[in-house]
Amino acid sequence: MNVSRPIASDPVLVVDDDAVVCEVLTHLLQALGYSAICAPTADTGRLALQSGPRWRALMIDKGIESDGGLRLLTRAASEHPHAIPILITGGSVDPIAAAAFQGLRVLHKPFTLAELRSVLTTESSSAAS
Repeated sequence: MNVSRPIASDPVLVVDDDAVVCEVLTHLLQALGYSAICAPTADTGRLALQSGPRWRALMIDKGIESDGGLRLLTRAASEHPHAIPILITGGSVDPIAAAAFQGLRVLHKPFTLAELRSVLTTESSSAAS
C-alpha cells in the first residue's frame, strides 16, 4: 500500500474499552504513518493525557464510562488545544452537545481507512461527520 506519510510525528491517543477497536485503530494509524497509544479506560486515558507527549489527535469512544466520552474529549481538548479532537461512535451523537464543542470531529464505526485519513488531515469536521 502506497500511503503518504504525515508530516507530524506526534502520536495519536485512542481511548476505547474495546480491545479489538484499539488493535485495529492502532494498525490503521500505523498504516497512515502515525504512532498510536491506546488506553482501555477513561482513567488510563486521563493518565496518558497528563503524562504523555504532545498529541496529534485525541480519539475517544463516546461510550467510554457510559457515554462519558464526549465529556472526556471536551476536557482533553481544552488541555491539549493543538490536538485534533475526534469522537468515535457506533451510534448517534447529540447534535446540540456536539455543536457546543467547536472543532469536534466525529468518526462513525465502522469506518474506512480513507475516512480515518480524512478526519486526521482535513481542516473541516464535515468530512468525517
